[in-house]
Amino acid sequence: MVASLANPKVFFQRSLCCVDGGIVGGIHLAGSGILIPFEQLQREAAAAGVKVLTTHDDCGAYKLKHPDDHNPNQGAAEWGRKTADRLGFLHLHFKSVNMDRPAGFHDEVAVYYDGTGWFNRMPGMPKGFVVSRKYFSSAQKDLELCINIALGGHGFGDRFTAKAPFTVVVLPHPTDPILSAAVLRAEAEQIAAKFGGRVRVV
Repeated sequence: MVASLANPKVFFQRSLCCVDGGIVGGIHLAGSGILIPFEQLQREAAAAGVKVLTTHDDCGAYKLKHPDDHNPNQGAAEWGRKTADRLGFLHLHFKSVNMDRPAGFHDEVAVYYDGTGWFNRMPGMPKGFVVSRKYFSSAQKDLELCINIALGGHGFGDRFTAKAPFTVVVLPHPTDPILSAAVLRAEAEQIAAKFGGRVRVV
């Protein structure tokens, strides 16, 4: 099924989206779940109240899963359609022209590690990936993937240094101790430590 944007507020709140900074709105999981087992995706998406699954052009997670696919945009859209059907969700695929970043390039300078479950980047905020830590147990892996993309050849790469680091912004849940600032910061610091001072956690 193809998603309708007749009620965009509901769409954005309950849509499963990629962590890609070019996708604004939704609940964020790398490749919309392509990197985790279907049963895990089904269970965690249901618990998050997801109703719509989205995919997008130039998806790094899809390419990581299917490195030999010569038409990855079509492949990602087809995977999304089939997976949404299996889950009983609507499906929407974003073309590059509909994304909030240049085609083929990641201009994110941060990643938002979100424990609230409702955060999305607003106009005027620094460009960044979003990882929905509240809902998905793969969040630390997703965080590391985002950093690798930003520090790699498809992002600003070597421009991130110890003096000008890529930033992980921790967003704790206001009441849940499992998603407190201390817990999320410790998780983020564990990943950031792998990058030789080129990543800071705030």
